[in-house]
Amino acid sequence: MAKLKLSKQSLQKQRELLKLYRRLLPSLDLKRRQLTVETQKARQEHAAAQAALEELDTKIGAELPMLASPDMDLTGLVKKAPSAFLEANRQRSALKRLCTPDDVAPAVAFLASDRCSYMVGEFIYLSTF
Repeated sequence: MAKLKLSKQSLQKQRELLKLYRRLLPSLDLKRRQLTVETQKARQEHAAAQAALEELDTKIGAELPMLASPDMDLTGLVKKAPSAFLEANRQRSALKRLCTPDDVAPAVAFLASDRCSYMVGEFIYLSTF
């Protein structure tokens, strides 16, 4: 095992650092405790927001029994998007095309039919991404 040789200067530096650490430690501990409290508050707020979202989802499910959501369709605002944006998403799609109203229609027809009478509050994603 090699011997550790420390000069007086090196020892003095280490002592100075130790004094600094001892002086800073209480404030660092206080910051840690404050962060712990803030984290707990954030977790509680997140849980409350999530519960509210789930309640809203349940209420929407009661009003609008089913929803269909096409991922990237050629209707509405997406149709007016820049062509480079549409082309990039077209290439990213497994089918190498964007969703059309004809792709969405069967899902909507199913959701509106009696064959779907037991589904409530479901969200159907139509996507090839």
